[in-house]
Amino acid sequence: MTGRLIIFISYPIFSESNEYLGMIAGTIYLKEPNAFKTLLGEHYSKDGSYVYVVDSDGRVIYHQDPSRINDVVTKNKVVQAVTSGKDGAQLVENTKGVKMLAGYSAVASTGWGVVAQKPLDVALAPSFDRVQEVIIKSVPLMIVSIIIVLWAAARIANPLQQLASLTEESLDKKNVEGLKSVSGWYFEAYSLKNALVRSLSFLHGQVSFFKDQSTVDPLTGITNRRTMDSMLAEWLANKIPHAIILLDLDHFKSVNDTYGHAIGDKVLQFLARQMESVAREGDVCCRYGGEEFVMLLPNTTAQEATLVAEQLRKALADTISPCGRPITLSAGIAVYPAMANTTEALIEAADDALYLAKQEGRNQVKVAVSKKD
Repeated sequence: MTGRLIIFISYPIFSESNEYLGMIAGTIYLKEPNAFKTLLGEHYSKDGSYVYVVDSDGRVIYHQDPSRINDVVTKNKVVQAVTSGKDGAQLVENTKGVKMLAGYSAVASTGWGVVAQKPLDVALAPSFDRVQEVIIKSVPLMIVSIIIVLWAAARIANPLQQLASLTEESLDKKNVEGLKSVSGWYFEAYSLKNALVRSLSFLHGQVSFFKDQSTVDPLTGITNRRTMDSMLAEWLANKIPHAIILLDLDHFKSVNDTYGHAIGDKVLQFLARQMESVAREGDVCCRYGGEEFVMLLPNTTAQEATLVAEQLRKALADTISPCGRPITLSAGIAVYPAMANTTEALIEAADDALYLAKQEGRNQVKVAVSKKD
């Protein structure tokens, strides 16, 4: 009648004998200062938060904005939830398109619902501040931790890196000594270092053994034929002047026939030692095959090679050999490049000179004649 929106509230009163005595009733003027304003207006915040109340029909009966009172908001999912008697919270978008966090609670005795809403960005701001504070406090600690971790990792990795680097060229004996100097300051690196040192030492021993086997004549212990050929090829390629002495034991077959092959082997070993005793620095003693031997003499003339060969011949002739008597040899000498241009021609020239020494009575040294022409 007065044009003012009101809610009439009544509550019946009964006697102890359940006799109806009357009721207590009152009104709430919705657009004027009222109980809602007293109870809920205190919660209004300038950050955009607000509280509103709806009745069981979804009609707004209290709002911070008086113009919203009496609006029916049944399409609002929060209002739908609270008018159905539910309590909870949801993320919603208000009529102005602002995303809000809404908490709601139903009043069972009246069927009303109370909804409190706060802008999403305002609600999350303390979280962002907290995260920022955590970051500011934790970043220095993280940086210090990373530095410590990197330093520790470098300390741990350094011995392993040194071991890996030194084992890349594991055939170099110097690297074994280098491995021994690596700091194995923790157990794993220490164990790995010792294992590598033992393994590489054994490997070097095996390599040296097989290298000797491949370059040394097993019976006499001097250079074998294959290594001799390789050296001559290298000298020829580098045009290094050199002389060769091709020598052969006289009547060696009779030594084997008379004293046996075991004594014959000892005679060959005896010859090898005599060759080494007369060899100069840089000279190489080789077993050519059977009872034939070769001495390689770099940067040597025919005259100098003859002196070496004669010294060896006299030493044999004047010394008792393992067969119980002196033995003699015949030798042929050839010189590169004065007498031959190729290794094959050089050996052939020395062989011809050796054959001449045999023909002329053995126990003598002959120098080859040049065949270059």
